[in-house]
Amino acid sequence: MTLWEAMALLMAFRAWLTRFPLGLAVRIKSDSRGALGAILKLSSPSPLLNTVVREIALDLSSGSYDISVLEHIPGVTNFFPDALSRQPPCPDPKPFPVELATASRAFIPARTSDFWRAGKH
Repeated sequence: MTLWEAMALLMAFRAWLTRFPLGLAVRIKSDSRGALGAILKLSSPSPLLNTVVREIALDLSSGSYDISVLEHIPGVTNFFPDALSRQPPCPDPKPFPVELATASRAFIPARTSDFWRAGKH
């Protein structure tokens, strides 16, 4: 789980932070003590986790973002992520908003399996 938590953070950084100014201060909240600890130390006993943490370290050294706070949230109180992944099916689906019918679509280029590695995006 620790590897996947760290990977999710790296992918979120790479996907979303391109839309924000360089050096943006980021607050990380997670229920994974292992992922937070590895990011804090920029090291892990796991070779796979070390690969992900090295990518985060590379981003930090380039000034892409700055991790200002690492905060552990106990799993039982970390209900926002669970709410997103465990929503029951909507009993009353809403129609597509007419306001969005004429919105232009953004082109998102296809990604390779190693898109998250530095220099590949």
